[in-house]
Amino acid sequence: MRCQVKISDLKPTQNAVGFDEVNDKIARYSAKSEEDLRDYLLVHSIPVVIGNGGLFYLTDHDHLANALWKTAEGKNAAGIDTKSARVVVMVQHNRHGLTGYHFWKAMHKARLVYLFDNYGGGPDWGIRFQVTFLFPK
Repeated sequence: MRCQVKISDLKPTQNAVGFDEVNDKIARYSAKSEEDLRDYLLVHSIPVVIGNGGLFYLTDHDHLANALWKTAEGKNAAGIDTKSARVVVMVQHNRHGLTGYHFWKAMHKARLVYLFDNYGGGPDWGIRFQVTFLFPK
């Protein structure tokens, strides 16, 4: 299933992104007209999982989402801002009924969460809010 959501509604599932790639994308997205950016985003859907009460969690294309958000924060030819920036998402799994521990356990089992830092070390417990499922109290 495909649908359109605000970029601000997407939640991360990995701890780090490569900012060289993000900065390159920001430069390209900032220069695109509104029509060109819309056309580009229509064919570059972002895979997500719906869960934790209906929230949208990225499972790939973190660089695209991060770069689009940062593009929307600054001056850009398309005139988008953080309130209006939208993307097309492709729903891989709908686990809206799973919350908290059960949601994150299913995400971990399906290998849809990446808990490591930009050097491959980890898991990085700095995102403890998302990984408490590994070692519940």
